[in-house]
Amino acid sequence: MTSAGVESRRDFVRSVRQKIAAYRPGANNHSGAGQADKRAQLLGSSKDRVAQQAAQAALREENDDFIGGEQLKRALIEREQDEVLDDLGESVTRLGQMGASARPCACSLRCTNVSKAPALAPLRRELLGSLPFRAG
Repeated sequence: MTSAGVESRRDFVRSVRQKIAAYRPGANNHSGAGQADKRAQLLGSSKDRVAQQAAQAALREENDDFIGGEQLKRALIEREQDEVLDDLGESVTRLGQMGASARPCACSLRCTNVSKAPALAPLRRELLGSLPFRAG
């Protein structure tokens, strides 16, 4: 290859580099600084990804804590409801037993003649005492 051919190729390469540089600044830079900038951008973006993943993990943990707290509240409410229902069931059973023992008497709960239905007296007092209004 002659020196004229080598020079022609160099001119061609320079012109191509100039055209590329016009479209993309820094694309024709062969120094290590351009590559270092690209590496810094890539590493910076990986740092951003790590920070984003850490933020997502913190958010997940916060959500899990909230859900756990809500489940605990729900369990406590259910336990309280179970206790109330158990008490209600015992009251209904007690009322049924009292009613069964008072069946021989034809008196109603408003019966004032307690001597006819002695088993109804405590039930009458309990029911009438729990009414929000005064029963006659």
